[in-house]
Amino acid sequence: MASSFESFVDLHFLIGEFNTALIYYKKSQAIKEELNVPLYLKSLYNALGKNFLSLSEYDSSIYYHEKAFDIFYTQSDTQGIASTMNNWGNALYMNDNEQQAIEKYHLSVRYYETSGRIAESIKPIINLGEVFLYLGDYDSALFYNRIALQRAHEVEDNYYYEYYLDLARCYKEIGMLDSANQMLNLYIVHSDSIFSIEKTEAILDADAKFQTKEKEQALILEQEKSEKLAAQDANKRKTIFVLMVVLILVVLMIFFIVRNVRQKLKVSALELNVQNQKIDNLLKDQEARSYASLLEGQSAERARIAQDLHDHLGGTLAAVKVHFSLMDQKITDLQSENRELFNKVNEMLGDAVLDVRRISHGLASGRLSKLGLRGAISDLMDVLSQAKKLQVDFYMDENLPQFDTKKEQEIYALIQEMISNTLKHANAQSVELQLNRQDDLCVIMYEDDGAGFDFKLAQTKGLGLTGLANRVERVNGKLTIDSLIGRGTIIIIELPL
Repeated sequence: MASSFESFVDLHFLIGEFNTALIYYKKSQAIKEELNVPLYLKSLYNALGKNFLSLSEYDSSIYYHEKAFDIFYTQSDTQGIASTMNNWGNALYMNDNEQQAIEKYHLSVRYYETSGRIAESIKPIINLGEVFLYLGDYDSALFYNRIALQRAHEVEDNYYYEYYLDLARCYKEIGMLDSANQMLNLYIVHSDSIFSIEKTEAILDADAKFQTKEKEQALILEQEKSEKLAAQDANKRKTIFVLMVVLILVVLMIFFIVRNVRQKLKVSALELNVQNQKIDNLLKDQEARSYASLLEGQSAERARIAQDLHDHLGGTLAAVKVHFSLMDQKITDLQSENRELFNKVNEMLGDAVLDVRRISHGLASGRLSKLGLRGAISDLMDVLSQAKKLQVDFYMDENLPQFDTKKEQEIYALIQEMISNTLKHANAQSVELQLNRQDDLCVIMYEDDGAGFDFKLAQTKGLGLTGLANRVERVNGKLTIDSLIGRGTIIIIELPL
């Protein structure tokens, strides 16, 4: 029965309903603590700690990670100790206990190394770099980020190039701007070459594992029933009666949930058909088939990843294409056969840019949760000013209210989208960003002095403007774009408070 509750937890946790997930965790906890089987309790306590961390209830998160550690330590479960120490450190760090968090991260690294799990030790090492960066100890932050990158190379981590961004931030903080710019360039080069179809297959594989988890939990449930019947043989009739009542309740709950999901799927199918018709009118045949397959085969979470992939890897390929095109100015004396080869490669690179814009990735609200919306935007503007040599002017109205986490993420994503489009297409020298309050509206005004574009023509190409418009529509906002070729671009977004 406890495992059935935890299957509901996985569903609600996946869609971000952490309070609802906590309700089912508590029901599972009541059953497992009555059975008092350490094997069941240690994983439950560790999961409860992570759930409370997602709810920003750091004291409760610390409490349950400590209980999980006690059981893992008693059973000499090295891997469990290492994982719990890292999660425990995260809760302490978010609760402003940086020194204790550093201790837990060090212990996590040591236990991972003892058990020979070098790849898993990278995560607490990265966390150490983050804490020292937050504390202003940039030398230590740089030290741990270098170790993380070295180990990522050793274990052939396909995502090792992401650590170049952390190193760029460290170099920027200690004033080594050339090194920071070099790390950014390495990130661009490696991110372009690392991405492959294996990532998409990994996402699909994760979905398949999730779908089979209920079958595994059913087997665990049968084992629990057998153990309970053996221990309570004297009350066998009463136990069977109780289990039957509970089973009926579970079946009823599943029936109503399945019915609700089916209704939502019907609505989603109708929306999908409408979206497919729009895609058929806007994209080439091959692009339409790929995008339609993406919409039909992926969940809402993968759609978000697709948008962010466009923001980052799409921007990277676009930047590479720009630099590659510049080479065209310097090869006028090449022989005609080499000229044809250059043109063919340039055309293929352009196709790659379009392909990547349809795929997925992205991320990273860690800075947003630690610095807040104003601090995260200021940090982003600072990186652009220092590493990209842009003149940046940022202003945020003091009269704006404190937004909830979801609203901050939406606003931050909108700003990232506009900056990404500027870096990829505008060739701008300066950017101005303002967040003002007008009555019951938050008004975002974004302006660059770049090349500008034909708005009607741009609407038929790529995910750039389409992605921005979709984001604004999701938060019930209003989008206004004013741009002409050679005059720069002005974007105004009005969001209800």
